[in-house]
Amino acid sequence: RCEALFFESVLGLIDSIFVLKKAFHVQLSYKQEELAKVFLGTSYDAHNAMEDVRILGKLISHTKMDTHKIAAHSFPPSAVLNQLLFNREKSEKYKVIAPPYC
Repeated sequence: RCEALFFESVLGLIDSIFVLKKAFHVQLSYKQEELAKVFLGTSYDAHNAMEDVRILGKLISHTKMDTHKIAAHSFPPSAVLNQLLFNREKSEKYKVIAPPYC
C-alpha cells in the first residue's frame, strides 16, 4: 500500500515556514516565490509540486541552519495522519450535531 511505503520512506516532516522565518527574519513576504528571488536569485514554476519541493529544498539548504535547529520544527508523519483522521471524524460528527439553517 502507498501508506505503508510512505511511512517506511519518510522519517519526519519539517514545518518549513517556521524554519524560513527564523533564518530569513524581517522579510516583507515569506511566499516561496519571493524567497527564491531574494535568496537564490531565481524564479521557478510556482505551484508545480516538483518545482515547489526542489526550490524549498534549496531554500532550506541556503539557511545553513544546524540540523538540530531544523529538527526542532519537525514532526513524525504519523502526526499528519492522526490530524487528518481527527479532522475527518470531527467533520462527520459536526454534520450530525449542526443545527439546521432556515
